[in-house]
Amino acid sequence: MRRLLIALIIWVAACAPPRTADVPLPPADPSRLSHEQHGQLPCSGCHRSDARPGADDHRPCDDGACHRKDFLAPPGQLCQVCHTKIVPQPLSAPLKPYPVEDAWQAQPSRFSHKRHLDAGLLEARVGFHVGCADCHERDGKKARPDHDTCARCHAAEAGLGDKAPRMDDCAGCHQPGAHERTRSRLIRDDLHFDHERHRQDRKGAAIRCDTCHTQTAKATGYTDHAPPRITSCVTCHDDSARTPNEMRVRVCETCHSARIDRVTTLAPRSHLPATERPIDHTLAFRRDH
Repeated sequence: MRRLLIALIIWVAACAPPRTADVPLPPADPSRLSHEQHGQLPCSGCHRSDARPGADDHRPCDDGACHRKDFLAPPGQLCQVCHTKIVPQPLSAPLKPYPVEDAWQAQPSRFSHKRHLDAGLLEARVGFHVGCADCHERDGKKARPDHDTCARCHAAEAGLGDKAPRMDDCAGCHQPGAHERTRSRLIRDDLHFDHERHRQDRKGAAIRCDTCHTQTAKATGYTDHAPPRITSCVTCHDDSARTPNEMRVRVCETCHSARIDRVTTLAPRSHLPATERPIDHTLAFRRDH
C-alpha cells in the first residue's frame, strides 16, 4: 500500500505543469536618456509633441546649448540613446522602439482612477465628470490614453485654471526617476481577450466596464489597480442567456490558446459557477476544500 501511495505521488508530480521561478528584473539600459541629467530643462523643450524627441532632424537635441558638439563628431555613445547602431558608409542608423517598453519606465505618471471616477468630486470641483470611454476610447475603439487624451481636460484652453494639474505642469502628474513598469497582470502568456467582443452580450445588452473592472473605481494608483477576477467572467460566460454554451469558461479554448490536458490542470474553483460542485474526491475537490 505504501509503495502504491508513493508511486501515485510521483505520477501526479510528473503530470503537474512545470513551475517557473520569478525572473529578476534586468538592469536599466545604460544608454537610455537620463531625465535627471536634463532636469534643468523644461519638459516642453524636448517633448514638443507625442513624437520622439529629436525626430525633427535631431532638433532640439543638436541645439548649440545642448549636444551640437556630439552631432558634429563621429558617431559615439550619444547616438545609442535613439539608435541601435550607426554605420557611416553606407549610412544605416536603425532607431530603437519609442516609447521604450522594457522593464523600467522613466517618469511614470501618477494616476488615480478613484479621483477621476468620483463624479461628485469632479462636479463640485470643475463642473463636469468623466467616464471610462472618455479616456479609453478613440474613434469608437479601445485605445491607450495619451497626452492628447489628458489635454482635453487639462490643457490651458480647457479653462480649469488651478482646479486641476495643467499639461505644462509635468511634475503634477509624473514621478521622478525610473520605476518598475506595471504590466498587464491578467491577460498574459497564452490568454487572449478582445474588448470589442465584450461590448454586448448575446442579447445585445451593453456590458458596463465596471461589470468586470469591479475594483477600478477604488484604485488610487497603478499598484493597487487590481485586474478583473475570474469570477466576474463566470457570471456571464456560464449564463446561457448571455453567452453561447460553446463559450463557457470551462471550455478552456474560450480564453486560452490551447487546451492542456493534465491530471492537475482541472478547472479551478474560480472557473466554475457557484451552483456547480466538483465531484467528490477529485483533485479539484481536495484543492478547493
